[in-house]
Amino acid sequence: MRSARPSKGLTAALAVLQSPVGRGAANSGATGRPAKIHPIIDSGATTSETLLIALAGGAVGAVLTGLAWLAVRLASVPGDLRAHDYAIKVLNEDVELWVADTYQELAQELRRISNTQGLHIEDGSHLNARSAAKTQTLHRWRDRLHTAERDLVAVQGQERWYHRLWRHLPGYEDELALTSAERVEPVITEFRRDVETPGGQSAAVRDPTHFSLDDLLSEIDRKVPLV
Repeated sequence: MRSARPSKGLTAALAVLQSPVGRGAANSGATGRPAKIHPIIDSGATTSETLLIALAGGAVGAVLTGLAWLAVRLASVPGDLRAHDYAIKVLNEDVELWVADTYQELAQELRRISNTQGLHIEDGSHLNARSAAKTQTLHRWRDRLHTAERDLVAVQGQERWYHRLWRHLPGYEDELALTSAERVEPVITEFRRDVETPGGQSAAVRDPTHFSLDDLLSEIDRKVPLV
């Protein structure tokens, strides 16, 4: 014969009796003492108050995180400024050296033109060749200056408001600047100077550093042929 299986109700009752609550109730019945009931603790806060407390805690945490980040960034500012100042110092030195080297190269080129065209020194070809050499040098200077200005802007873009505030302290440059452009201006003026021959003839040097798209459009409006 198959043994009788307990019913679902009996199984549930046995599970309750085997639980802590059931065992407590059974012990209470055996000892005659009331079972110890553990009440659910209620803080008394409503759902909205609990939400406000959680939001306030999150806000405080965000503020503390922001202050910690700011402290780390401020600690790195002196090192950032030294690196940026050095980068611009090297940039200015590069520009000055470029101009000095280019001046020597142009002087050699002008001497070469005079030596090559010595027999035609008073005709237009000699002046045109010397003027073209200066124009080409000014074109190269314009491109070099623009490259330096882009490098300067790239370094300036790495600084934030706390860097700029720190620059007001003693021992730091007030701002990052391309000071070499002003220092080399007397040399660039020599590049722009009109060319002359020993006989007194002269020709103007076309200066691409002062030539813009508006100037080109004006030439096109005057129907200047592209030849």
